[in-house]
Amino acid sequence: MPLKKKELYIENEIEIINKFIRDKYRLKFPELGSLVHHPIDYARVVKKIGNEVDLTLVDLEGLLPSAVIMVVSVTASTTSGKPLPEDVLQKTIEACDRALTLDASKKKVLDFVESRMGYIAPNLSAIVGSAVAAKLMGTAGGLSSLAKMPACNVQILGAKKKNLAGFSTASSHEEIREKIEKWQEPPPAKQPKPLPVPDSEPKKKRGGCRLRKIKERYAITDMRKLANRMQLEFLKRAHLEP
Repeated sequence: MPLKKKELYIENEIEIINKFIRDKYRLKFPELGSLVHHPIDYARVVKKIGNEVDLTLVDLEGLLPSAVIMVVSVTASTTSGKPLPEDVLQKTIEACDRALTLDASKKKVLDFVESRMGYIAPNLSAIVGSAVAAKLMGTAGGLSSLAKMPACNVQILGAKKKNLAGFSTASSHEEIREKIEKWQEPPPAKQPKPLPVPDSEPKKKRGGCRLRKIKERYAITDMRKLANRMQLEFLKRAHLEP
C-alpha cells in the first residue's frame, strides 16, 4: 500500500474509533467532547479518567494544557453524567488503546518518510526541512504529483474540509432534527406599530442630492426676479397716480 493511502487509512480508522469513544463516554462525561477536541487527546483523557468521579485524584499533567485541565476539573464536578457499566467502560478503554496504537503507527510512517526525504527530495528538504517536505509529499500524493502541481496549489495542501470528526452521530442527528422543527415553526405575528405622539416635533430631514436638484429645477431665476420687480414697481406707480 502506498504511504499516502496508508496514512489516509490510519486517519480514517482513528476518526471512526474516536466517534465510538465519544458515543460511549458521553454518558459518563458529556461535556468532555466540547472541551477536548483532538481525537488522540480525547482518547488519552478518557483512558486516564475512566469511571473516576473526583478528578482531583486524576493526574492530567502532560496530557492537556494547564488551563484546559482546570476547566475539565471544574466541569466534571458539576456534570450530569453517570459512571459507565463495567463492560461498556472496558470496550471504551480498548477503543482508546486502539486509537493510540494507530497514532503511533502513523508517526512511525511519517518518521520513516522524513528520514528518507534527504535522498528522495534533497532540494525541497533543504528549503523547507525534511519534516515539512515529508508532509507536503504525503498530502500531494507522492513526489511526482508534487512536482507537477502548480505553485498556487501548494499553499492550500494542508487545508481540509470541515467534517463531523469529534462529534457523536447521535448529537449530529439531534441537531438536524432541531433545525427541521425550527424551520417548520410559523413566522412570528406582526406586532401593531404604535402611532407617533401627537405633540411631538417633526423630525429634521437631511437634504441630500435629490432635494438639491429639485430646488435647482424650480428655483426662481435672476430674469424672473427682475420681471417680478418691474411688475411690482408698475403696480405701485399705478396706485399712486391720481
